[in-house]
Amino acid sequence: METTKLKRPPSVWMTQIVLILISLFLVAVVLYYVVDLLRYSGTQHKWSELRPLFLSFVAAVVVVVPSMLAFVGLMLRKPFGRWLGGIVLFFVAAICWLVMLGHILNSL
Repeated sequence: METTKLKRPPSVWMTQIVLILISLFLVAVVLYYVVDLLRYSGTQHKWSELRPLFLSFVAAVVVVVPSMLAFVGLMLRKPFGRWLGGIVLFFVAAICWLVMLGHILNSL
């Protein structure tokens, strides 16, 4: 029985999967807000109603574009893919930590 050596370490596959899941989640959030606004398309929208769409769109662009660049960089085995993937994962983890910290502080 022959043993086959993996061409790519499992950590790269896991990083790519996490980057794709984060990107899909953010795109789904933006689409949710767009559908929510289109449901009431006959009315004029105030800035307070458009703010969640705008903020989620900005967050999606800020995270999804580097995530896709990191995904492609990891796929092509480029050094920028590792660095960009690590930066994006650290950024998302930091945001999650800050949100959890905010919820804890608000509950006190």
